[in-house]
Amino acid sequence: MSVLGVYNPFDIEIDHGDGVYLYSSQGTRYLDFTSGIGVTCLGHSHPALVNAIKELLQNSLRLETMAKKSRKAGNRAAAKMVAEVMLKEAK
Repeated sequence: MSVLGVYNPFDIEIDHGDGVYLYSSQGTRYLDFTSGIGVTCLGHSHPALVNAIKELLQNSLRLETMAKKSRKAGNRAAAKMVAEVMLKEAK
């Protein structure tokens, strides 16, 4: 049961997602019609997005915790990276 009782969750244990598919812990593949906004346009574990996030974390995570200005810069950098990935994929 969901917290607000708005929907009933599926009785499936999801192990991971890849592209437009979800995989159960038993290895069954499901087409994901229930994904969130980011997943809808990019898919699960999109390599370009994963690399952009890794780059962001490697370069700016330590700075973001130190100063308010750095956090804003980090948020802008993250948004820019995601936008670039989405534009490349749309072409």
